Amino acid sequence: MRLIIFDTSNNLFLRIPTDENEIVLKIQKYFEAWETLILKPDIFFKFSWLYKKYEKSANDLKKIVEILIEQKRRELSASDKLEEHLDFASELIFAQNHGVLTAENVNQSIVEILIAAPDTMSVSLYFMLTLIAQHPKTEEMILDEIHAVIGDREVQSSDMPNLKVLENFINESMRYQPVVGLVMRKALEDDVIDGYYVKKGTNIILNIGRMHKVEFFPKPNEFSLENFEK
Repeated sequence: MRLIIFDTSNNLFLRIPTDENEIVLKIQKYFEAWETLILKPDIFFKFSWLYKKYEKSANDLKKIVEILIEQKRRELSASDKLEEHLDFASELIFAQNHGVLTAENVNQSIVEILIAAPDTMSVSLYFMLTLIAQHPKTEEMILDEIHAVIGDREVQSSDMPNLKVLENFINESMRYQPVVGLVMRKALEDDVIDGYYVKKGTNIILNIGRMHKVEFFPKPNEFSLENFEK
């Protein structure tokens, strides 16, 4: 699933031939490093031997992205028909050429796009497929709607607003089984939140999984398309 999503993402915004297996493996190591380091106290970073291997994982991915960007630059420079190579990565490179972005801006933007889809989209789709398998009536409703709206032809972008059951299913899947259960932010200054004093530098954890299962939904603790009918 990760490989399929990475390949799709690459075809949409970068379009450079890659070794998907190699890059997806480096993305996984990048995230392992990120997940490990984000919760470490400041003292952890005073000893390089503790975090050296995690730093290497992050740098390895950035080096591969630098190579991909250079390949993209060469393609753009050598192309007789520039419009055939235009995509989001091209726009970033042009912005750098005009001094709007730095090389680091371009590199980090492409890193973020490359790592985002294989990590979150692949897991979200996995949960959706699992939920469809567990709820055959929901699957039947989705198929009935697709057959009624689209028939035997291929899906068009203009069809999406008419696929309400499918949209409700996607929303409900992400509510019921969010791919990111927790989000953490650091307080940039002293504050008071709902009567609680929060000191500058405090890590604040938002429990998204819990927030999705509250009284705002008709059936908060069940997987049900009724939760997004309104």
